[in-house]
Amino acid sequence: MKGLGDLVAKGAKALGITECGGCSRRRATLNRWIPFGAHGLVAPAQHDSPRIRPISGGAAAQWYVRESCTNNGNGTSSSCAASPGGTGAWKLFSQIVWGSIVAGDTLNLVTGETYTPPLTIGSSGIAGSPITITVSGGGTATIDVAGVAGLVGINFNGQSYVTVDGVIGNRVAGQSTYGLRIINNASNAGTNGYCVYENNGGANNKTMHVECSGSTTVALDDNGGGMYLAMKYAEIAYNWIHSTTAPTRWLGTGITSWSSTGSTAFNDNLVHHNWVQDMQNDGIRCGANCSLYNNHVQNIAGSGHSDSLLIQSGGYSAIYNNVVRDSGDQNIYLDNLYDSICAHIRIYNNVIDSDPGFGVILDPEGGAGAGVAASTCTTGSAAAWDDVVIVNNTFAKTSAAQIRKGRDKAVTNVVIKNNIFGRHSNPGSYTNLDLRNTIDLTLLDANAWDYDVFDESAVAALSNYGGVYRTLAQLQALSPAREFHGKLGTPAYVDSAGRDYHLAASDTAAKNAGVNLTSSYSFLATDKDGLPRPSSGVWDVGAYQAPVAVAARGRITQVQRRSAT
Repeated sequence: MKGLGDLVAKGAKALGITECGGCSRRRATLNRWIPFGAHGLVAPAQHDSPRIRPISGGAAAQWYVRESCTNNGNGTSSSCAASPGGTGAWKLFSQIVWGSIVAGDTLNLVTGETYTPPLTIGSSGIAGSPITITVSGGGTATIDVAGVAGLVGINFNGQSYVTVDGVIGNRVAGQSTYGLRIINNASNAGTNGYCVYENNGGANNKTMHVECSGSTTVALDDNGGGMYLAMKYAEIAYNWIHSTTAPTRWLGTGITSWSSTGSTAFNDNLVHHNWVQDMQNDGIRCGANCSLYNNHVQNIAGSGHSDSLLIQSGGYSAIYNNVVRDSGDQNIYLDNLYDSICAHIRIYNNVIDSDPGFGVILDPEGGAGAGVAASTCTTGSAAAWDDVVIVNNTFAKTSAAQIRKGRDKAVTNVVIKNNIFGRHSNPGSYTNLDLRNTIDLTLLDANAWDYDVFDESAVAALSNYGGVYRTLAQLQALSPAREFHGKLGTPAYVDSAGRDYHLAASDTAAKNAGVNLTSSYSFLATDKDGLPRPSSGVWDVGAYQAPVAVAARGRITQVQRRSAT
């Protein structure tokens, strides 16, 4: 045997323990630290001694960092070391020995501790065996940026297969106590700060259950602020990004998942169950190959281009099951900066409850040059959007158009069905659907614009299309007819004053007014709550499928969602 590593491996084998992916590296390291010579143990090399790993029978190792400790330990225990280098937690982020942390290991911050940033990650995991950064003790650890402009709370630093997970906290589900808090983030006019950051080639990283707050009040680049994660195969979930001084807005952007894989998949990058509020610039921004779902975005306004949910210059992306409230400017914004065609966007099951603000804007802006290959946008001579599906959304309140075509460039192969278009508060300036800007957007086929419910009067102009403002009856008189099965009516909600836009049992406007899209769009099989829509027969219009009464023994016994039998 060369050393202690071989001895441990031999014992593990005798017990029937299969050698893990990182065990061979651990065995070699232990052999170096405690080698066996002809006459027994040989003293370990002194330069290796600070990198002692916990011996765990081949299992992943647990490491600890604890700033309140007096001494810097060897990282192997959550307690403080009695002397420098002894058994105990590392003291500072800068004293973490990243060379000791391998795939499958966990770095623990400790409940009750407050840390000085940055936490700059120095090791990568591997597929199926990430490095995890979490909080031990079941409570909360805090990284305090202390208002210093330009600091980063956690920097992935180009590493891959790393999971940052505070474990507890999900503001969307009403859980406002988070396991990991990054507070007092700040930027200034020339220097951006971030709670969590990656822009150096990292991939396959996760950021979950993190509370991120700041209060910058001077102008900054709209990329700055919360979480800026330019990486492929990202998951950003269950986070809470907000202004420290709400309702005063933080001059920044909540989440940027600025990446694309170049594939035809909609779910390579996942941004979900995040709560973003009180931001001056954008709420959540994605590029290509992104699914943005089950997020709550609120009070995003003030910059003149404040976009609550934004797909920018990318294709194969979906926005669904989100709630947007009380935000100005664009609530859902498709912004193609490239002189190329970006395509394949799905917008469904969203609830837009935001006056002031537009609903969905389709903007082929252009001017930024040809699209890069990874954006999935095809190079062309002018910006365009293609294959955009807007279905089963509830536009409860806006102050402007609920769907608007921006610019004088092409928007093609659009589908608009099964939406509730509430009465917006500025009818003198906008119609519900402004589908023309110099040129009309074009529809997928003759039946692509239909089955919507408009909470408007019979004499109200619902759309600017073909250069003419038309009522519902006038749209239905076109050839081919538009909104042939569309209808006017005021949906009855469970509690509109309380902002609950589930359809009430008494509703007669939206219930049974929709078309069944099962065969066209399998992703619509469930409503915003995740409950099934019928596989056959009519659907309800809007984001929610209404409950139905179930009769038994001649009386009503319960209320259930409609579902296929």
